[in-house]
Amino acid sequence: MITAASSGAELTLAGARSELQVVVGSAGCPKRAPMIVGTARGGFHYPTTQAAFDLQPLFEQINARPDGAWIGFVDRSPAAKRPVGFIQSNLSRFYTDHYLAGWAGSPKVWKDFYFAALFALVGQMDSALEPHEMLIYHPTLSTNQWSKYMQGTLLDALGHLADSHALKVKRIHLGCPHQMTPDTLRFSAAMLNREQRRERPPALRPLVVHEVAPNEAGFPDFPGLRLYRVTVPEMAH
Repeated sequence: MITAASSGAELTLAGARSELQVVVGSAGCPKRAPMIVGTARGGFHYPTTQAAFDLQPLFEQINARPDGAWIGFVDRSPAAKRPVGFIQSNLSRFYTDHYLAGWAGSPKVWKDFYFAALFALVGQMDSALEPHEMLIYHPTLSTNQWSKYMQGTLLDALGHLADSHALKVKRIHLGCPHQMTPDTLRFSAAMLNREQRRERPPALRPLVVHEVAPNEAGFPDFPGLRLYRVTVPEMAH
């Protein structure tokens, strides 16, 4: 059972095994905390451009692939001076082949894709890095904003993580929060609570997460790189 309670710009997600604080804005996040960014060229909000300098060749190859969903992280990006996680873009070949609303500016997202990617990536980074805090910039283009669809999908993924994992991370900061307000966060929390109170609440769907050696998949290697391909039944074609 997952419950969400909001207070101002913070929200508490309580699961069976963990409790997470979700904070709107990155001002209070430690500078060396792991962060997750989107991978579309030109789609980085200013603070994340530091990561693009050294990871851009990898991002370009991931987004050109016909398969997915690809996620990964480096334990320390020399450019960003912190661990950096990444998700295949909503403008990638795989995403746009399977979901038509991949264009910049769309508020809608492919929920199965982002639930699987965020659940797996936050879980893998938590297990490997054991951070106390983490920063997530919205994984779509920065022009897409934190739409209610992405907010709901993120809270769903984090809630199921708290319910199924004993997490080391305790606070998740949401960066570049344009169009996200305490009111929209409360709305997303209310939707999650409503779903959890159903007679048959949504169950965690089985995810298949394969760790892939970068050189075996044709990706450029990078010091400290961990690369994964995530699938869920709804994404099988």
